[in-house]
Formats: sequence, structure tokens, C-alpha cells
Amino acid sequence: MANYVKLAATAKRLIELNGRTVTLVRKVRTPADSAKPWRGPSGTGNTTVASPKAVVYPAVEKNEDGQLVSRGFEKALIAHDSLSSPQDLTDIDSIVDGGVTYKVIKAHRVGPGDVTIHYEFDLKR
Repeated sequence: MANYVKLAATAKRLIELNGRTVTLVRKVRTPADSAKPWRGPSGTGNTTVASPKAVVYPAVEKNEDGQLVSRGFEKALIAHDSLSSPQDLTDIDSIVDGGVTYKVIKAHRVGPGDVTIHYEFDLKR
């Protein structure tokens, strides 16, 4: 049986060795009126969640004919154990990498059961 805790430690070591520091940003989601939360958040501000190391690379997707598609998309990997206090990152709205802000299209938690190895983000400029 595989040792997933050891695999998570390896993922952290490799991502931190080869990655750059990025900033994770989450939009404010506090409702303006708690009795009527469907009316939207109180403000349009953003909250900086963390500044971990990440590997950002271009996404190369191919269709069934082998032709490249999805140009302009990128992917990012962040080790779960890179955060000072590990938390769920699937609700991150954007990632800032060296002055470039990427919108998070989808965030994937990678890992079996209770062990989170890393997060994979689909990004768009």
C-alpha cells in the first residue's frame, strides 16, 4: 500500500524547490444583510489568503484528433502542506504571480481520502 503522507511531503519539497511565491486571493463573501444573504456580499473587497510557493505552467490540452486546444489557459500546483495553517483552497478566486493576476476557473483537490497531496488550479489571464 502506498504511503500518501510521504508522497505529500515529496510533492511539497518539489513544488517549493521549483516554484515561485504567489498570492492567493479570495473575494469577500460576507452578506450585507445577514437576514437576506441572497442580496450579495457587503463589499467588493478581496482577502489575501496566503503566499505559498506554486508552480505555474501553460496548460496543453488536446482533443480527440490530437490538435491543441484551450490556448491561453495555465495551471498551477500548490502543495497542501506549504500553507502555514493548511486549509481548503477550492474556493480561491484568483492567483497573483509576479504582477500577473490569473482568474481561477476550477480548483482541484488531489489526494486520496483524508490526505491532501496538493491543489491543482485551472487558470485564465
